[in-house]
Parts: sequence; C-alpha cells; structure tokens
Amino acid sequence: MMTLNLNSAFLISKHVIRQMISSKYGKVIHVSSKNGLESEGYNSA
Repeated sequence: MMTLNLNSAFLISKHVIRQMISSKYGKVIHVSSKNGLESEGYNSA
C-alpha cells in the first residue's frame, strides 16, 4: 500500500509538472494523514 501511495504522488507530479513548466507557474502540494495507513474507529483508512 505504501508503494501505491508513493507511486501515485510521483506519477501525478510527473504529469502536471510539464504543464507547470510551460505556463511558468504552478505548485504541487501533497497532503497525507496517518489515517492513510491505519483506521481509527469510524474514520476511513
């Protein structure tokens, strides 16, 4: 699962960076939480 999360972040960045370079502007912000790795009660994992 960790590989999927890291690969997803890398691949999406790889594809949007081309557009950002051509427009000479852009920001990539990756957001995560510990609930991505484990569930707590009624929260989704």
